Amino acid sequence: PKGLVVYTLSLDAAARVCRLCQGVPLALKSQQDQGVRAVARVPLAIAEGQGRVGRDATHLYRIAYSSCRETTAVVELLLALDAVDRSEGMALVEVLDRVQAMLWGLMRRVA
Repeated sequence: PKGLVVYTLSLDAAARVCRLCQGVPLALKSQQDQGVRAVARVPLAIAEGQGRVGRDATHLYRIAYSSCRETTAVVELLLALDAVDRSEGMALVEVLDRVQAMLWGLMRRVA
């Protein structure tokens, strides 16, 4: 869905989260995997939601929203454990918060 700002922003966030997670210690591999899986679902669900209407679209935007919240929790956990770069992690939390706000608006508009 070219031109949809939330989609573009979520793609950028996904790439940044994947790069951020590359350097985590082996002991946190499951959190790394969870963060990558969760953040990948965000743009995919947004893209699929753009091809749907009504409840179908809302459901997919909810999936994207929940996955974005999950990703935020993973990044915050990695930050709390000092496992990732603090400035990049904090910047990502802000971007993910913006994506969540935009998705919330989409869910309300479509419903």
